[in-house]
Amino acid sequence: EAMAGQQWAQLEDLVQTIEENEKSGAARQHLGPVEGRRTKLVIERALENLGGQASSRQVIEWIEQHPEELEKIREAKLNWHVRDGHRKPVWHSTVSSSMHHFRKITKPGQPTIYFAPNAEAPEELPAIQDADVAAPAAPARKPRKRPSEKAEAEGEAAEPK
Repeated sequence: EAMAGQQWAQLEDLVQTIEENEKSGAARQHLGPVEGRRTKLVIERALENLGGQASSRQVIEWIEQHPEELEKIREAKLNWHVRDGHRKPVWHSTVSSSMHHFRKITKPGQPTIYFAPNAEAPEELPAIQDADVAAPAAPARKPRKRPSEKAEAEGEAAEPK
């Protein structure tokens, strides 16, 4: 508990320092140049070239296989740095997390498919409450017999408890 108390005190000190810096108008710490930008444009281009729809994995593979297309999108730039302890460049996770901007269909057991903005609306399955045909009712289950009832049915005397 003593260690937790020390950590809490350090956090309080940090919060106080931050508040003082904000009140004094101190400039925020600059973390470095922004490496990637306009990722959404790159994803849009990939989706269009993949027929208007693709999974995030297909988009990433397309980007890797078509670097010349990235040069055509002047305002876009991907972050090719590989973080310590990672095997893939930063832009892989940026693309995956940016895919949420696009329409999608998710089917159980299959990868999520994303659609380009100009792609035709996919035929989606109706929601359960909108379905015209009701699902067949499950057959009624027979109630389970207690062990004593089971023994009586088999002709044995039930053991007293």
